[in-house]
Amino acid sequence: MQLKNDELYIYDKGQLEALRKFLKLLAEEPSRKEVLLNEVTETQYIPIDVLEDIFDELTFGQFGTRNFQYQVGNSKVCGSVELFYTHPITGKELSKIGAAACEIPRKILNTAEGPKTFDLELAIPALLSFCTISAIRKVGRRLGRSLNRDIINLAMSSEQGEATELKKALDEIAAFSSFKELQDGKQAVVEKYMEKITLAELTTLNKVIQEKIVEWASE
Repeated sequence: MQLKNDELYIYDKGQLEALRKFLKLLAEEPSRKEVLLNEVTETQYIPIDVLEDIFDELTFGQFGTRNFQYQVGNSKVCGSVELFYTHPITGKELSKIGAAACEIPRKILNTAEGPKTFDLELAIPALLSFCTISAIRKVGRRLGRSLNRDIINLAMSSEQGEATELKKALDEIAAFSSFKELQDGKQAVVEKYMEKITLAELTTLNKVIQEKIVEWASE
Protein backbone atom coordinates (compact mmCIF):
# COMPACT_ATOMS: atom_id res chain seq x y z
CA MET A 1 0.00 0.00 0.00
CA GLN A 2 1.35 3.40 -0.99
CA LEU A 3 0.49 6.60 0.86
CA LYS A 4 -0.38 9.68 -1.14
CA ASN A 5 2.07 12.57 -1.01
CA ASP A 6 -0.27 14.70 1.10
CA GLU A 7 -0.50 11.88 3.67
CA LEU A 8 3.21 11.48 4.26
CA TYR A 9 3.27 14.26 6.88
CA ILE A 10 1.35 12.10 9.36
CA TYR A 11 4.35 9.85 10.15
CA ASP A 12 8.07 10.29 9.67
CA LYS A 13 10.05 7.74 7.69
CA GLY A 14 11.14 5.75 10.74
CA GLN A 15 7.65 5.59 12.16
CA LEU A 16 6.22 4.47 8.81
CA GLU A 17 8.73 1.65 8.64
CA ALA A 18 7.88 0.57 12.20
CA LEU A 19 4.14 0.68 11.42
CA ARG A 20 4.60 -1.48 8.34
CA LYS A 21 6.59 -4.06 10.31
CA PHE A 22 3.94 -4.10 13.03
CA LEU A 23 1.13 -4.56 10.50
CA LYS A 24 3.10 -7.35 8.85
CA LEU A 25 3.44 -9.02 12.23
CA LEU A 26 -0.30 -8.73 12.90
CA ALA A 27 -1.02 -10.22 9.46
CA GLU A 28 0.76 -13.48 10.29
CA GLU A 29 -1.35 -16.55 11.00
CA PRO A 30 -1.15 -17.94 14.56
CA SER A 31 0.97 -21.01 15.18
CA ARG A 32 -1.01 -24.25 14.97
CA LYS A 33 0.35 -25.13 18.42
CA GLU A 34 -1.52 -22.14 19.84
CA VAL A 35 -4.89 -23.04 18.32
CA LEU A 36 -7.28 -25.46 20.02
CA LEU A 37 -10.61 -26.92 18.89
CA ASN A 38 -13.83 -26.46 20.87
CA GLU A 39 -15.41 -29.88 20.33
CA VAL A 40 -18.86 -28.65 21.41
CA THR A 41 -19.15 -25.78 18.92
CA GLU A 42 -16.56 -27.19 16.47
CA THR A 43 -14.81 -23.84 16.36
CA GLN A 44 -11.12 -22.98 16.71
CA TYR A 45 -9.76 -20.67 19.39
CA ILE A 46 -6.59 -19.53 21.11
CA PRO A 47 -6.81 -20.04 24.91
CA ILE A 48 -7.18 -16.82 26.90
CA ASP A 49 -3.87 -17.24 28.77
CA VAL A 50 -1.93 -17.76 25.53
CA LEU A 51 -3.78 -14.93 23.79
CA GLU A 52 -3.12 -12.46 26.62
CA ASP A 53 0.58 -13.42 26.67
CA ILE A 54 0.86 -12.70 22.93
CA PHE A 55 -1.01 -9.40 23.31
CA ASP A 56 1.21 -8.52 26.28
CA GLU A 57 4.24 -8.80 24.02
CA LEU A 58 2.64 -6.77 21.23
CA THR A 59 1.46 -3.91 23.46
CA PHE A 60 4.06 -4.14 26.24
CA GLY A 61 1.27 -4.91 28.67
CA GLN A 62 -0.59 -1.67 27.96
CA PHE A 63 -4.12 -3.03 27.64
CA GLY A 64 -7.19 -3.70 29.74
CA THR A 65 -10.96 -4.14 29.60
CA ARG A 66 -13.93 -2.00 30.64
CA ASN A 67 -17.70 -1.70 30.20
CA PHE A 68 -18.39 -5.41 30.71
CA GLN A 69 -22.13 -6.05 30.22
CA TYR A 70 -24.08 -9.29 30.26
CA GLN A 71 -27.58 -10.73 30.03
CA VAL A 72 -28.79 -13.94 31.66
CA GLY A 73 -31.13 -16.35 29.85
CA ASN A 74 -32.62 -19.66 30.89
CA SER A 75 -29.51 -21.68 30.15
CA LYS A 76 -27.04 -19.22 28.63
CA VAL A 77 -25.40 -15.90 29.37
CA CYS A 78 -24.30 -13.47 26.67
CA GLY A 79 -22.44 -10.21 26.90
CA SER A 80 -19.82 -7.82 25.62
CA VAL A 81 -16.71 -6.04 26.81
CA GLU A 82 -14.56 -3.18 25.51
CA LEU A 83 -10.85 -3.89 25.09
CA PHE A 84 -8.61 -0.82 25.19
CA TYR A 85 -4.90 -0.77 24.42
CA THR A 86 -2.09 1.60 23.55
CA HIS A 87 -0.71 1.22 20.03
CA PRO A 88 3.01 0.44 20.49
CA ILE A 89 4.08 2.65 17.56
CA THR A 90 1.75 5.65 17.59
CA GLY A 91 1.07 5.71 21.33
CA LYS A 92 -2.65 6.27 20.68
CA GLU A 93 -5.35 4.46 22.65
CA LEU A 94 -7.47 2.14 20.54
CA SER A 95 -10.40 -0.09 21.46
CA LYS A 96 -12.29 -3.12 20.20
CA ILE A 97 -15.66 -4.56 21.25
CA GLY A 98 -15.84 -8.28 21.96
CA ALA A 99 -19.07 -10.26 22.33
CA ALA A 100 -19.72 -13.87 23.31
CA ALA A 101 -22.15 -16.30 24.91
CA CYS A 102 -21.75 -19.42 27.01
CA GLU A 103 -23.78 -22.09 28.77
CA ILE A 104 -24.52 -21.55 32.46
CA PRO A 105 -22.73 -24.37 34.32
CA ARG A 106 -24.55 -26.15 37.12
CA LYS A 107 -22.38 -27.13 40.07
CA ILE A 108 -23.76 -28.11 43.47
CA LEU A 109 -21.41 -28.05 46.47
CA ASN A 110 -22.16 -29.18 50.00
CA THR A 111 -21.62 -26.32 52.44
CA ALA A 112 -22.14 -25.95 56.18
CA GLU A 113 -25.51 -24.43 55.37
CA GLY A 114 -26.48 -27.29 53.09
CA PRO A 115 -26.24 -27.85 49.29
CA LYS A 116 -25.61 -24.68 47.31
CA THR A 117 -25.78 -24.24 43.55
CA PHE A 118 -23.01 -22.24 41.90
CA ASP A 119 -23.96 -21.08 38.43
CA LEU A 120 -23.41 -17.39 37.69
CA GLU A 121 -20.32 -17.40 39.93
CA LEU A 122 -18.80 -19.71 37.33
CA ALA A 123 -20.54 -18.45 34.20
CA ILE A 124 -19.75 -14.72 34.47
CA PRO A 125 -15.93 -15.07 34.71
CA ALA A 126 -16.03 -17.55 31.82
CA LEU A 127 -18.16 -15.16 29.78
CA LEU A 128 -15.73 -12.30 30.44
CA SER A 129 -12.88 -14.48 29.15
CA PHE A 130 -14.82 -15.36 25.99
CA CYS A 131 -15.66 -11.69 25.38
CA THR A 132 -12.02 -10.72 25.90
CA ILE A 133 -10.91 -13.37 23.41
CA SER A 134 -13.45 -12.01 20.92
CA ALA A 135 -12.10 -8.46 21.33
CA ILE A 136 -8.39 -9.28 21.20
CA ARG A 137 -8.70 -11.45 18.10
CA LYS A 138 -10.15 -8.47 16.18
CA VAL A 139 -6.77 -6.73 16.35
CA GLY A 140 -5.18 -8.99 13.74
CA ARG A 141 -4.71 -12.44 12.22
CA ARG A 142 -1.79 -13.15 14.57
CA LEU A 143 -4.35 -13.05 17.38
CA GLY A 144 -6.87 -15.34 15.66
CA ARG A 145 -8.98 -12.91 13.64
CA SER A 146 -9.27 -15.30 10.69
CA LEU A 147 -10.21 -18.34 12.79
CA ASN A 148 -13.74 -19.62 12.05
CA ARG A 149 -14.18 -16.97 9.36
CA ASP A 150 -15.79 -19.56 7.09
CA ILE A 151 -18.46 -20.24 9.74
CA ILE A 152 -19.19 -16.54 10.23
CA ASN A 153 -19.35 -15.97 6.47
CA LEU A 154 -21.80 -18.84 6.15
CA ALA A 155 -23.98 -17.42 8.92
CA MET A 156 -23.97 -13.99 7.28
CA SER A 157 -24.60 -15.32 3.77
CA SER A 158 -28.01 -14.29 2.49
CA GLU A 159 -28.02 -17.21 0.06
CA GLN A 160 -27.10 -20.04 2.41
CA GLY A 161 -28.59 -18.57 5.56
CA GLU A 162 -31.84 -17.28 4.13
CA ALA A 163 -34.13 -19.67 6.05
CA THR A 164 -32.13 -19.94 9.30
CA GLU A 165 -33.19 -18.64 12.69
CA LEU A 166 -29.97 -16.60 12.80
CA LYS A 167 -30.95 -14.85 9.57
CA LYS A 168 -34.34 -14.01 11.07
CA ALA A 169 -32.69 -12.57 14.17
CA LEU A 170 -30.24 -10.52 12.09
CA ASP A 171 -33.13 -9.20 10.00
CA GLU A 172 -34.90 -8.04 13.18
CA ILE A 173 -31.76 -6.22 14.32
CA ALA A 174 -31.34 -4.64 10.87
CA ALA A 175 -34.95 -3.43 11.01
CA PHE A 176 -34.26 -1.10 13.95
CA SER A 177 -34.16 2.42 12.55
CA SER A 178 -32.59 4.28 15.46
CA PHE A 179 -30.11 3.88 18.29
CA LYS A 180 -32.95 4.07 20.85
CA GLU A 181 -34.95 1.34 19.09
CA LEU A 182 -31.90 -0.92 19.12
CA GLN A 183 -31.19 -0.26 22.80
CA ASP A 184 -34.82 -0.89 23.76
CA GLY A 185 -35.33 -3.96 21.59
CA LYS A 186 -32.03 -5.85 21.42
CA GLN A 187 -32.57 -7.84 24.61
CA ALA A 188 -35.97 -9.06 23.43
CA VAL A 189 -34.45 -10.27 20.15
CA VAL A 190 -31.63 -12.11 21.96
CA GLU A 191 -34.03 -13.80 24.37
CA LYS A 192 -36.40 -14.72 21.53
CA TYR A 193 -33.73 -16.59 19.56
CA MET A 194 -31.35 -17.69 22.36
CA GLU A 195 -32.81 -21.19 22.56
CA LYS A 196 -33.28 -21.54 18.79
CA ILE A 197 -29.74 -20.93 17.56
CA THR A 198 -26.36 -22.48 18.27
CA LEU A 199 -23.76 -20.97 20.59
CA ALA A 200 -21.64 -19.89 17.61
CA GLU A 201 -24.68 -18.26 15.98
CA LEU A 202 -25.56 -16.48 19.25
CA THR A 203 -22.02 -15.12 19.36
CA THR A 204 -22.43 -13.83 15.80
CA LEU A 205 -25.76 -12.20 16.69
CA ASN A 206 -24.23 -10.40 19.67
CA LYS A 207 -21.26 -9.25 17.59
CA VAL A 208 -23.61 -7.70 15.03
CA ILE A 209 -25.59 -5.98 17.81
CA GLN A 210 -22.48 -4.55 19.46
CA GLU A 211 -21.02 -3.36 16.17
CA LYS A 212 -24.31 -1.62 15.33
CA ILE A 213 -24.36 0.01 18.79
CA VAL A 214 -20.81 1.30 18.31
CA GLU A 215 -21.64 2.52 14.81
CA TRP A 216 -24.69 4.51 15.94
CA ALA A 217 -23.11 5.74 19.15
CA SER A 218 -20.21 7.24 17.20
CA GLU A 219 -22.47 9.21 14.86
